[in-house]
Amino acid sequence: MAEAGTEKSKLNQPLFERISRRDVAVFSRQLSLLLDVGMPLLKALRTLGKRTSKVRFKKVINDLAVQVEQGSTFANSLAKYPRLFPDLYVNIVKVGEVGGSLELALRRLAEFTERELRHRSKLFYAMMYPFVVVMVAILVIVLILVKVFPVLLGVFEGQEEDLPQLTRSMAAVGDFIGAWWPALLIGIAVLAGVFLWFRKTPFGRRVIDSFNLKFRLPIVGRLGQKTIVARLAETFSLLLKSGIQLIPAMRVVATASGNVIVEENFTKAANEVEQGRSLQDVMIPQGILPPIVVDMLGVGEEAGSLDTVLDRIHESYSEEVEMALENMNRIIEPILLVFLGGAVLLIALAFFLPYWNIDEALTFE
Repeated sequence: MAEAGTEKSKLNQPLFERISRRDVAVFSRQLSLLLDVGMPLLKALRTLGKRTSKVRFKKVINDLAVQVEQGSTFANSLAKYPRLFPDLYVNIVKVGEVGGSLELALRRLAEFTERELRHRSKLFYAMMYPFVVVMVAILVIVLILVKVFPVLLGVFEGQEEDLPQLTRSMAAVGDFIGAWWPALLIGIAVLAGVFLWFRKTPFGRRVIDSFNLKFRLPIVGRLGQKTIVARLAETFSLLLKSGIQLIPAMRVVATASGNVIVEENFTKAANEVEQGRSLQDVMIPQGILPPIVVDMLGVGEEAGSLDTVLDRIHESYSEEVEMALENMNRIIEPILLVFLGGAVLLIALAFFLPYWNIDEALTFE
């Protein structure tokens, strides 16, 4: 009977179902609530396994329950799923489990993940708006050049050499796109594939991460660096508040940063702090954090309130990121209008110039 149930679950399992970070955040919050009301860990896991709608996540939770029932610690059970529960998650759970405050650790992890998801959502939508507008504008312009423009210029058939240079250029571009659009689409797809492959290579990841850390584009400014600083400060603060010591916390921050350059520099800094140097002294040469942030870390380290200082840094830089996103949208909107207006003007001139030339010729006669 059990085997039949298993087979049925396999058949009902969605082919492309994935476990998102939001699912993990919901799991953390619900497990924290169950533990907070006094439910034992094993029973809480069994309960969540029954209530979870996603088949794959249900299997993960049930496996966690089996491992805990067999005597494994919850943290060690989570460590078997590094894609779902990274080092940051496992280390905080481990400290909470040992200290008898697992529900608090899970609640902090849920809040941390939810804040990060909200921030990523804001960043995504801020960047998506100009991208969609530009893509739609390009599509409309291409359709005009390929489909509409040749029809409008049909009255000048056989007189192409007498057309203005701008008109001939626009017509040539439309003809080229109309004739070679399959090759152009394949080329764009190949370039996108090469870029995605390049991102996964060690060298490509280093190049892109270095670019994100030192964003110097106009308008965007240092948005990439501010975003990374805000994330580092929040992650670092969460680890320290959860009871993890400074050096292990720095190593976890390094792996959780998502940036190769930051990971290497934080790991190096952790090794130097372990040798007896102060956090401020080792972070200054790294150049990852702005000097004012390094100074604040030094003050927090000396006063024994490093987690509080990190909270202030996170709040400050998160506000700066949000303001930068708002300002970026305000600036991008008029730029997009100028771009679209300029494209429409060029097409209009290319179309009307031949008619104006005819009018001038008739007037002259």
